[in-house]
Amino acid sequence: MSAVLGAATQVMEITTPTLGANKLLALRVDGREALSRMSEYTIDCVGNASVLTGRVKVDLHGMLGTRINVSIDVAGNKRYIDGYVIRALRGERHGRFDRYNLVLRPWLWFATRTKTSRVFQDKTVKEIISAVLDTYSSDYDWDLQGELPKLEYCVQYDETDFDFVSRLMEEFGVYYFFKHSDSDHTLVLVDAMNKHPKRASSGPLTWSNKLDGNSRLTGWHTLEEVRSTKAVVRDYDYLASGTEIEAKDSGSQSATTAVLGEAEIYEFPARAVQNQVAAKSKSAAKAADDVAKRIVEAAQSMQKLHSGECNAHDMTAGVTFKLTNAPRSEEDAEYLIVACEFSAEYGDQEAITDLKNIKQRRDGFIGNIQAIHATKGLFRPERNTPRPRMHGPQIATVVGASSNEIETDENGRIKIQFPWDREGEKDQNSSCWVRVAQPWAGEKMGLWMLPRIGHEVVVSFIGGDPDRPIVTGSVHNDANPPPYKLPAHADVST
Repeated sequence: MSAVLGAATQVMEITTPTLGANKLLALRVDGREALSRMSEYTIDCVGNASVLTGRVKVDLHGMLGTRINVSIDVAGNKRYIDGYVIRALRGERHGRFDRYNLVLRPWLWFATRTKTSRVFQDKTVKEIISAVLDTYSSDYDWDLQGELPKLEYCVQYDETDFDFVSRLMEEFGVYYFFKHSDSDHTLVLVDAMNKHPKRASSGPLTWSNKLDGNSRLTGWHTLEEVRSTKAVVRDYDYLASGTEIEAKDSGSQSATTAVLGEAEIYEFPARAVQNQVAAKSKSAAKAADDVAKRIVEAAQSMQKLHSGECNAHDMTAGVTFKLTNAPRSEEDAEYLIVACEFSAEYGDQEAITDLKNIKQRRDGFIGNIQAIHATKGLFRPERNTPRPRMHGPQIATVVGASSNEIETDENGRIKIQFPWDREGEKDQNSSCWVRVAQPWAGEKMGLWMLPRIGHEVVVSFIGGDPDRPIVTGSVHNDANPPPYKLPAHADVST
């Protein structure tokens, strides 16, 4: 008789496009999920061999990049895990069974493997992020409460696509989580606490001092810590140089101490009006207010954190649940899961030569969650992804409309294109307007020399920020040699 374990008796079932269903038998699944973090799942499994068909042949290299869907039966309810194999290990053989360890990550993970430099112009933050995500998948949904500003000039410089979109989301207060189904997974981008779905199961989750066959939560702990409570930001707009741009925000989370009082974060430049087209249609003060608010919200995010152990199958990062019968009655409330880890283990992994040992056990699912109050709490992504820094000047070519020799605006700015820019077409659309430093500059006076189209210029960056270029000089090259033959006329100055 065949010893193959059929789908009807499996507690965890793996489906792959190459092997189909019921060819790999899951022994254990471990998962880690969190808001604004890529989920990771590790699967221990064996080939579902039989006396008649023999071992299942798995192409280890061919598994890389393969989409896999795992269903986990938890007390008759299904939890789905969907992702791509980014690491595959073939372990020891046990009789007819080859053992495998597979690591799954979401499609967004592939953005960590692509590094590039490019320029985005006159696009909203949403449009920029979407343009990057579209390279990898269309399985993402925007669900924003606020509007994201339009940026005049935004540079991705020597960054992975993932780092680039991550720092944009962190800067503008957007975060994400993943939804899984029996066929795919979707990236959901949000910016507010009221944008999260409720857990799939109806009804509240009851606290108990022990877990049983029902969906329960136990070991409820509460953690509070001191956080910064105030943000002060300043910025400078050279087109409104006499205007002081400053904003303050104290947030809504109380975490002051006798030692610190109000723990303040001061930031300059705040990038409140830098390159934001929207700032031209609203006050710079309002733009600075938005920045200060996001900074203090990120600092106060998850200031009060709850944790517990749970056996409910639908407790995933990004969903809300209602807790009842909490150890302290005031903690009976609605909560948002910000992070979770779980393990699903079915059967005796040391006895996998006998499939009978993994047919029956259905109580092997346990998870640890971290949660915040869904109405009184706050989540905002911390600004952990570093902005790229330009560690010195770069060279660029002055560009513009092909019919012009000189192209400038009322402020004496020019357009440039860097050698690393593969998408620019060396025309008037290659960059924002860039200021040109002069040896002497005053009110309607000074020395004035404007680089021509085709000239090579030296570009510095204010504060090392790639979004803030300024032309600081011009240099000769083979196409634009000095005006005199050298070194014969080395003593001639013009």
